[in-house]
Amino acid sequence: MTPAPTSAAPTRPASKPPASKQATIPAWTVGVAYRTGAQVTYQGVGYACLQAHTSQVDWSPVAAPVLWRRVS
Repeated sequence: MTPAPTSAAPTRPASKPPASKQATIPAWTVGVAYRTGAQVTYQGVGYACLQAHTSQVDWSPVAAPVLWRRVS
């Protein structure tokens, strides 16, 4: 008679689902030097920087459309 195995065969760990594109784009933050073309999220929406600048409280992507273009 053959003895029964004492442990289960190793299993592969569950793979993580791919991160969403939004998760890889940083949130807009005050005091950051943004380059032209930099992408950020603000209030759940994606934006691309149109002109290099250092962000200020009153220059959010919503408040300063001359600096940001909505991309999503």
